[in-house]
Amino acid sequence: MGGEDPAFLVTDRSGKFLLTAYYVSDNVTVHRVASDGRLSDVPVQSVATADNAHGIAIDSENQSVYVAHTGANRVD
Repeated sequence: MGGEDPAFLVTDRSGKFLLTAYYVSDNVTVHRVASDGRLSDVPVQSVATADNAHGIAIDSENQSVYVAHTGANRVD
């Protein structure tokens, strides 16, 4: 997985991927969601972020992801 400290979880607009922000681990992971609701065993993507990732927003076109951080007090 991405860390022991998930702070925020959200599916993308298609419901095919679960995105998780990890506050202490400073990263975001993306897991595939199977048709039966099970998650992939390993992330399909893991991205290092600024300090204290704690929120995720996905644009209306399901193309861009924004991650909020308290450590850097910014959105990437």
